This record gives sequence, C-alpha cells and structure tokens, in this order.
Amino acid sequence: MQLTTSNRLSWSSVTGPAFVLMEMTNNSVCGGTVISARRPGVTPPPPLPHNLQELAHVRQVMLSFPSSDTQVCNRISACLTDISSWMTAHHLKLNPSKTELLFIPSTTSPHCDLAISFGSSLITPTEDARSLGVILDGQLSFSAHIANLTQSCRFLLYNIRRIRPFLSQEATQLLVQSLVILRLDYCNSLLAGLPLRAIRPLQLVQNAAARLIFNLPKFTHVTPLLRSLHWLPVVARIRFKTLMLAYKAKNGPAPP
Repeated sequence: MQLTTSNRLSWSSVTGPAFVLMEMTNNSVCGGTVISARRPGVTPPPPLPHNLQELAHVRQVMLSFPSSDTQVCNRISACLTDISSWMTAHHLKLNPSKTELLFIPSTTSPHCDLAISFGSSLITPTEDARSLGVILDGQLSFSAHIANLTQSCRFLLYNIRRIRPFLSQEATQLLVQSLVILRLDYCNSLLAGLPLRAIRPLQLVQNAAARLIFNLPKFTHVTPLLRSLHWLPVVARIRFKTLMLAYKAKNGPAPP
C-alpha cells in the first residue's frame, strides 16, 4: 500500500528478540506532522511515552521487545492514542485503516499473536509492508521486494527495447543506467547475506540490460559485456555498497 500522504514517526526500545514495524498515515492535506510542527503557532508533538525513544520523523513505529514482554500491545496502543490526540488537536487525523503492522520474529520466538487496539479498529500483523520503496516481510527474505523489482525492471527494458532501433548505443546505455540499473542499486545493501538463488532474478535483469545496450540476442555470453560497461555483477554491487557504507560510517562522511 502506498502511503503518499503519510507522516513518519519512529521509536525504538531496548534490544530484544522480536521486532515490530508499524506504518501510520494521516488524512491531512497539509503534509503531516513534520510540516505542521514547523508552522507558526503549532506546538510540536508531545514527548514519546512508555520508554520509547524518538529516532526520526518517519511514519514508522519500530519497537524491539523480549518474548517475555506481555505489555507490548498496550504500550503501542497507548502511543498511537497519544499521537492521534495530538494530531486531532492540530486538525490532523491518523488513519487506522491504512495503518499496517509487521512482526519480525527471532529464532527463539517464532510465533507471537499481536493485535493492537486503536480506537474502534483492531490492527493485526500483515505479511509484508513497504518502507521507502522497499517491501519488508516478516522473515526478511525480501522475496516480495525482489519479485516486484524484477517485474518493474523488465517492464522498463521491454519499453526501451521497443524504441531500441531508433536509439544509438550511447543513448540506450544512458536510458538503461538511469531507469534500470539505478533501481537495482537502490537499497541493495539490504540484500546482503541472501542466498544466490534469491539474487539470481536481479542478475538476469542486469544481463538482459547489458544485451539490450549492445543489441545482442538473448543467449549471448554476458561477462564480456559487463566488463565493457564496467558493471559489477549484482552480488558484487551489493558487497561494494555494504563496504562503502561501513567505510563512511567509520571514517566520518556518513550522515548522523
């Protein structure tokens, strides 16, 4: 579900074996809590209660908790109630029908029945949830995200192939890199550690993109093409992105 009019709020607690991710949206046309809080005369939202700590103005509630915690549902419900009260006081509305709950269990607590009461609504866990364009699932297999990414990239390649006779190789490469390869690289560090069979659909997309640039048949050997384009394979691109983020985090250029 796309949450285009959403505001983002994020919390986290002490480390535990389970993790909850919630998506919240509002029906306001003024852009949400972040914009509203900057308008003159509008007070910022209240401090976050229940031992939850604010991380960023995102439309997610992130909470980790041990399997022995029996009050997690009550704490989340109380937080949503406080946020809804603040939004109502500032002519905003939190939309329960678009609020999603994703439960990510650990190996020690594979099952957890969560049901969050919010007003007259009951929020139950979903199989997956979209966050910043990435589809997260409860097992963090990213299978839905990879399938969706593969489908969108192949659709773009199909459209570029239709106009390929009218394009030069340089123009085709520019289109493919800006529309397809950038999609493959977006948040690809999240895929680090996945088995090769899970990454293979993305590699097939990159192979098809390279053949399209050189206007070659489907079964052409692709390794020389990737070298000519100076493209790393998908697995190597994921490893490179992970190492680059680690380097920036250690040496200072990473954002705070």
